Amino acid sequence: MKRSPSDLRTLARVPNERNAKGIALFALAQLANYRRLVEALDAEIKRYSRSHSPFAIVLLDLDHLKKINDSRGHLVGSRALCRLADILRLHSREIDLAARYGGDEFVLVLPETTTQSALLVAQRISDRLRNESEDPPLSVSTGVAMYPFDGTTLDELLIAADRALYRDKSSPKAKFHVPL
Repeated sequence: MKRSPSDLRTLARVPNERNAKGIALFALAQLANYRRLVEALDAEIKRYSRSHSPFAIVLLDLDHLKKINDSRGHLVGSRALCRLADILRLHSREIDLAARYGGDEFVLVLPETTTQSALLVAQRISDRLRNESEDPPLSVSTGVAMYPFDGTTLDELLIAADRALYRDKSSPKAKFHVPL
């Protein structure tokens, strides 16, 4: 069952006993978790009210993770998640935030970034992942949204990025398919 952003935000408020300092990292991939993502987006929205500098988010969905898990095993699936996480870190600036959003979804928060620049970041990440030599070949679908043009609340922004991601997922672009 897919949860709404507001459901996940409520869950994110539940204290994390293993992480008392609030430095919430997804252990497998060393990325921020949903709680940290919400904090960063809230901070960017507040920063916009002071500086009027827009920011963008890139929502990324690792294509065919279930097929990888079913055909190659969960260790290979976990490695696929780590491969994408490594690329996200590689293509992030110091001021950016890379976070795990859900099972096979990730978000990049890109301060002081326009939609066009965010689309270039998404394309670079997609190209880098597609051109890796490690097996199995991987691909991502991406969706970009910019504050405040695509949404003025955290939920609206994530929903806009999610809609863009599903448009990308259904587009007839060349993607690798996981051999069974």
